Order: sequence, then C-alpha cells, then structure tokens
Amino acid sequence: MDRWIGTTAIVTGASAGIGAAIAKALVEKGVNVVGLARRVEKIQELADSLSEAPGQLHALKCDVTKEEDIIRSFKWCNGRMAEGLRRERDGVCICTREAVRVMRANDIAGHIVNMNSVLGHRVPNLPVPVFNVYPASKFAVTALTQSLKHELHYHGTQIKITSISPGYVKTEFEEGFPEDGIKGMLEQMLALRPEDVADGVLYALSTPPTVQVQELTLCAIGEPV
Repeated sequence: MDRWIGTTAIVTGASAGIGAAIAKALVEKGVNVVGLARRVEKIQELADSLSEAPGQLHALKCDVTKEEDIIRSFKWCNGRMAEGLRRERDGVCICTREAVRVMRANDIAGHIVNMNSVLGHRVPNLPVPVFNVYPASKFAVTALTQSLKHELHYHGTQIKITSISPGYVKTEFEEGFPEDGIKGMLEQMLALRPEDVADGVLYALSTPPTVQVQELTLCAIGEPV
C-alpha cells in the first residue's frame, strides 16, 4: 500500500456501510479520500473521527444517480485519483468514465474498484422472490468490469480494475426492510462486516503494478454461496 500514500481516492456511498469502511481503511493507510454520498454530514462525522490518521477524508455531497453531480464531483478532485467506486449500472458507468478520463489525461496508473456481489455471478434458488432486479444490476457490474479491463489494455493504459463480490454484509441498509420476511431471513444469515470488504479492497490495491486482481469473492465461513 505504500505507493498509494498521498494519492487521492474517490469512494462513493461513503456515508455508511461498506463505503464508509473502505474510506476509513484508505485514510488510515495514508490515502487522501474524497467521500461521495447524499448524506454528506455522515461523511463529515467520519472525517472528524479520523483527524489523527495519516490520510484525510473530504466530504462531498453527491447523488450518483445524477450525472451532473458525478461530473461536478470529479471536476472538484481532477488529477488526484487512485480509485474506489461504489454503485450499479448508470452510476458505475458515469463514475468510471470520469475516472478513466482523468487518469488518462494525467497519465495515472490508477485502480478502479467496482463493488459487486456474489449475486452478480449467480441467482440463488430461494423459495421467496426477494431479490427483484438486484442480481441483474450486479451481473451488469460483472460484465462492465470484464469488458473495461479489455478496453483499458487495448488502449495501452496501466489502469487496473477489480470487481469485489461479497456475500451478505451486515450494514444499516437492512434496517429499511420490514420486520417479517426479508429482515427476518437476513437476521438468520451468516454475515461479513463492512471492514472485511474494506480489507479485500486493500488487498487488491496492495498487489504489485504487474498484478491485477480481476475478481475477488468474499463470504463468511459457512455461508452457502
């Protein structure tokens, strides 16, 4: 991780859960992180708690479903990137486009991390229809990561791209589910912590420049994935 000290990473969804854990882990490794989310006050709270860390966390309000927000955010941190990105489909495409544009313009051998899921590789056979279009959006992340890897190589860049596919991760996201049904099912499942996923991101970033971790699957021991 030493080569990333003093560089800049963009982490989307940095207000809570996996995004917040990744932002925290990077700042503690000396990376300057621009955290993007709608709840910017939550990122600022995290930034305040990391005031003694070797890196720094900047809180920036951004709704990754809005292209204008993404473009504005990347302009704000133009030329300062070693990348960490989180969201599906359009958000992934636009964030990646802006990241690659800046990296190529500044000859940065950066690293894009797409937050995927085990559901981006297979749909589990469960007796209740609980996932809706979620697996489809994650399958799209798998395909986007693989195709972009080829494009980056074709254009002769040294930009890496990694798909991180965790199993169930216990975050505050599940609090919005009804008490019965999905929430009850999740409470019975073995789970990863957001910090476990952040460790996976650090592993991918810590590989030598000649090594690319294309896909990293994480799950709790005993989780049937």
